[in-house]
Amino acid sequence: MPPFKLLTWKPTHIELTERVRDGAISRIAGFPEHNDPCQTAVLERVPPIPLHEHVYGVALGQLRSGASLTAIQEKNSQMVYNRAYHGMEAYDSRTANVRYMFLPTDHTSLYRKASQDLGVDVRLQPQYNVDEWLNPESPNFKAEVAKAVFHYSARAEAEDRFEICLSTPEMDKCAHKYAHHSQLVLDGTFGVCSSRLLLFIALAVDENNKGMPVALFLFSAETGAKATHASYNTTILEKLIRSWKLHLETEFGSFEPYSAITDTDTKERGALIRIWPQIVLLICKFYLRQCWTNHRKKILKCRAPDFWKNHTRDLLQKLEVDLIATVDHAVATALLDDHKAFFNNLATNPEAKRACEAGLDHIKYLQNYWMTRPLWESWSECGRITAAARIGVAVEGIIPTTNHLESFNAVLKRKYVQRVGMHRESTRLGLPLDSIPVREGRISCLRNESTMMTRRNMRGSYVVYAGGPWMRGDINMPANLFISKAYIQLSPNPIQMDLPI
Repeated sequence: MPPFKLLTWKPTHIELTERVRDGAISRIAGFPEHNDPCQTAVLERVPPIPLHEHVYGVALGQLRSGASLTAIQEKNSQMVYNRAYHGMEAYDSRTANVRYMFLPTDHTSLYRKASQDLGVDVRLQPQYNVDEWLNPESPNFKAEVAKAVFHYSARAEAEDRFEICLSTPEMDKCAHKYAHHSQLVLDGTFGVCSSRLLLFIALAVDENNKGMPVALFLFSAETGAKATHASYNTTILEKLIRSWKLHLETEFGSFEPYSAITDTDTKERGALIRIWPQIVLLICKFYLRQCWTNHRKKILKCRAPDFWKNHTRDLLQKLEVDLIATVDHAVATALLDDHKAFFNNLATNPEAKRACEAGLDHIKYLQNYWMTRPLWESWSECGRITAAARIGVAVEGIIPTTNHLESFNAVLKRKYVQRVGMHRESTRLGLPLDSIPVREGRISCLRNESTMMTRRNMRGSYVVYAGGPWMRGDINMPANLFISKAYIQLSPNPIQMDLPI
């Protein structure tokens, strides 16, 4: 669009056509004459000055290596200061038609270029890109992507789900080597992208106790669902996991994990038991204790003397530890009955009554929700012994938590998703957070060169929300404050860096 007022009723313009092979001008066309209103037209706005391609090239290289926007901007500032970009030897910002400073307005262009390098057409919605990659008749068909997809279902109708499940040939080999007749870890992770998608991951543990993801199950939430993270059920999980089982059976002849560990999600457990009826299901001890702790804290908010609340809490904590260590269901039941009788007797003391009632509520919660025999076997030592006997390993070889998978989820979202780039509707929207370490120094954030906030003698790290308002710790800043520059003073040399607006 020309930077002049358009209401001049004169389409003045010039078109130049160049030959590709030598750049020679082969055609000139247009309306070169101006009328009087056009002669008196005023400049509406200064045309944007494009960013030099070498700046994009360096930034794309950093993005592929997993660098954050803050790191990209910091390197850009250093290279501009050192005049290290191509063409900067005789660069004059007053007359040049390019610029070298990477601005917040360039973020979108950077991610678009990163998308193009990956073969992603950002003009299309993500599901159409996926369909193009998997359609053999499409000019954008990607054989290497199609080879890694063992289940795909497009969302053709409003009530359909988008479903895609992936495992590379290497993942298939690892699944059969480390999960067949062995242990499997299954868990879901959410927030990997801005779309309403859920991701479940199957993971195996190798001989060095290292977690190895062996299958990814990605599907959309149901139409009209208000909470994406809860928009799944046993049926959809069973469908996707069963397709993975059939995929591995086609390649290796059979595939059956002897044991699987999940969090406390009954939907995951239900899907696994439907597919492999003989599987030994275990519950992650961390999530188990988290459920128990949350309930215990809730019921101990009663109005009782601190001494009796602390005494009750200590007794319940010891009870939980003893329950997890049980190998006989009758012994576990007797433990609960003994503590129930103890709290009933202690409740005769008026000062201890409310604390004892809270303790009895917790015991009732454990009996009603956690003490059915199949569920007790999943979280007690009895379950680990059973799994070890079936697999043929020592009890110590049975993993007690889903920490391997939780670690992979963190790496996936904090490193690899950011490395690919935060594309619209394909990864999490917004800008990454970066920790700025400050030791015995001062951090001052300024806007328009006026100090807005100062923190002295800061230790550890301070998180800067790039491109967003301050919402951290005990710093009360206006909700609409956006930082344009930050000066970090470290003894003895100060460092200046630009932050996105």
